[in-house]
Amino acid sequence: MAKSAFELFELVCVELRDGQQFVLTERSLPKTLAADLKKTFRQPAFEDALRSSFNWLSAHFQTKGSALPFSYEHNTGIVAPLEPDFIRFVTDMIEIRTTGKDSKTFETAICTRLAQRLQSGDFHNVGWPRATRRRLAEIVEYLEKLGFDSGVLRGRDKDGGMDILWLPPLGTIPIRPLVSFQCKNTRFKEAAIREAHQSATVASRSIARHSCMRSHSVYMCYVVFNDYLDSTIRDMATGLCYAPLGLSDLAKLSRPFAVTQL
Repeated sequence: MAKSAFELFELVCVELRDGQQFVLTERSLPKTLAADLKKTFRQPAFEDALRSSFNWLSAHFQTKGSALPFSYEHNTGIVAPLEPDFIRFVTDMIEIRTTGKDSKTFETAICTRLAQRLQSGDFHNVGWPRATRRRLAEIVEYLEKLGFDSGVLRGRDKDGGMDILWLPPLGTIPIRPLVSFQCKNTRFKEAAIREAHQSATVASRSIARHSCMRSHSVYMCYVVFNDYLDSTIRDMATGLCYAPLGLSDLAKLSRPFAVTQL
C-alpha cells in the first residue's frame, strides 16, 4: 500500500471538511509527508510527486467502482470537493479511530455508508450496545423475524458477534440471502486481524442458528476496518474466515452494476 498517499488523502479530506476548495502546496504538508511522497512515487519535484499521488489514489478508487471524492488541478494546485458527504464521513472516522468508546459510533456510521453505497435490501444494525431492544428477549424476538431460531443468542451473548446484517432484495425470509458485516474501529494490522477472526467465528456460530440459511456456504462475512485496503494486503488476507474492507470501499458507486455476456 502507498501509505503516504492515504496520509495525503486524509489530510486533504480534513482541509475540505467545510466544503471550501483550497490551494495545496508543499508548505501545506508536513515535511516528512512531502518527502515520503517524493520517495514513494520516485519524483524529485513535489508537484510531480503530488500529481502521481492523486493519480494513484484515483486509480485506487476506480478499483472500488467509485471515484476520488475531490478534484485536483495540477496547474493551479486547487483541490475542490466532489462528494462532501463522503469527505465528512472520512474526517469523522479519522477522529474516532482506535478509540474504544467510539466503536458503536463507527459501527453506526458504517451501516449508514453501506446502505448509501448498496442502495438495496435491508440493513439491520444489531450490534451491542443498542439504543433500543436492550434486553436479550427483545433482540431475540427481532432476530426471529429475520429467520433466526429462538436460541440464536445464548448465555452471556449480547449480539452473537453480529454487528450489521444485510438482507439483499432476493428471496423471502427465512430463505433469503444473508450478509454479515463486523466493524473494527482500528487499522488493518496483526492484532486487529486476529481479533476480527475471533469475532467472525462467533458470528458464524450465531448464523448457524438460523432457521434455514445456517450453512457456511450460503452466507457471506465481511469485516470493515477504519483503514484503507488494496490488493497489496493479499498475503495478509489469504486464509481468513472473512473478507476485509476499508473506508474507500464505502464511497459512492460511480458504476452501480455491470453485466458481462460470455
